[in-house]
Amino acid sequence: MTSAIPMRQISTGCCIEHHKIQSVFCTTSIWGFREFEKKNVRPERLMASLFVKPEAITDQDAMMRSLYWIAADMQNVELDLSFYDIFEYEELVGVWKTVNARMYVCNAAAPLNGGLMPRCAVPLLRNILESADAAIEKGTPAADLRFGHDTHLIRLLALMQIEGCSNQEVDMEKFHLAWQDYRVSPMGANLQLIFYRDKKNDILVKFLLNECEVTLPLKSKMVPYYSWKEVETFLAEIIGKE
Repeated sequence: MTSAIPMRQISTGCCIEHHKIQSVFCTTSIWGFREFEKKNVRPERLMASLFVKPEAITDQDAMMRSLYWIAADMQNVELDLSFYDIFEYEELVGVWKTVNARMYVCNAAAPLNGGLMPRCAVPLLRNILESADAAIEKGTPAADLRFGHDTHLIRLLALMQIEGCSNQEVDMEKFHLAWQDYRVSPMGANLQLIFYRDKKNDILVKFLLNECEVTLPLKSKMVPYYSWKEVETFLAEIIGKE
């Protein structure tokens, strides 16, 4: 018997206090983000290349970020046109570093958030474990689907310590080396837990992140396949830390 549980996440289960603290991290300079943003978003060349009087643009940083998002979002429409060519490579990297840093601190396993953001996914992970056990006990093929925003998936991946998704870095200048938003949660991101029952009637599980096999920090003689009992114990211990 093989059963699959594809998922692109659901509710966060975060309490109001979690949202308040997240708001502090994501909207103020408490962790030095504003200074980091100012260092990496350098609009002078771009503004001079686009406008006769660039000094008339009162907030050039905001204008550059807006143009960056327009260029990025144009991938979602069928146009034979790109705005990426108005940027130099280092300018794109600079803006992305700020976007990546904010996503990392506000949702992933960055030490700066004290583990708060991944803990928001505890109720979801608990539901996944309960749903998996129910499907296994029933003994028939099943698919349990969940859908949600990228931020919820990022928190779940960090909490579960999925390969490459729970790296920790304290140096803001190295955030982009430890964690990349486009690898963890690109457009259409998904996490799949695929279950198998072997000839001994033991349950095995394999993890796919964005259709690629990934590992957990557990020993297994059959990687990427793991004993479900060992995985469940590992994840239950994570939940129990709450």
